Amino acid sequence: MISRFSIVQFGVLLAIGMNVVTTACFWPNQGPVLRVLPLEIEGRPADPRVTVSGQWQPQQSGMSVITRINAATLTCNRPTMKCHESIAMVTSPTDRLATSGSLYAVLFEYDVKKWGTVIEAAGSTRAANLTVLIDLEKKVVTRTMAETTERGATTSNPSTEIWVLR
Repeated sequence: MISRFSIVQFGVLLAIGMNVVTTACFWPNQGPVLRVLPLEIEGRPADPRVTVSGQWQPQQSGMSVITRINAATLTCNRPTMKCHESIAMVTSPTDRLATSGSLYAVLFEYDVKKWGTVIEAAGSTRAANLTVLIDLEKKVVTRTMAETTERGATTSNPSTEIWVLR
């Protein structure tokens, strides 16, 4: 059964994905020229909901699961203490992935650990621990991913990826 939430999220991802596809241009021998979403932060610490959107750009990256051409939206809800992240990605020849020219839509859910001028949220997948920090005063959003074998994954890359929303 498809929930109302998943239909809304799919619509957001489709809109973001179309924006990614229509604003990413490729130039021979130069890789993609990126114009995706500008960084937008809506909400204050006292608000029941904070929404941020933009493009994830690597600060420190290993074998990344986020492509260079991406658009992301995070919505954090204070009453439920949950954040939902929607990422639309287009693979390009400069990504270290097997495919090129594919559109991917990814959803993540985070549990909010701290809500104030900085919102800290943590999530996990079978192979990774994820952390998102939203600094409402400095207008900085970071995402950290550290691979793990804690939940049954057979291999783990010890590197940590750090991304900043721009």
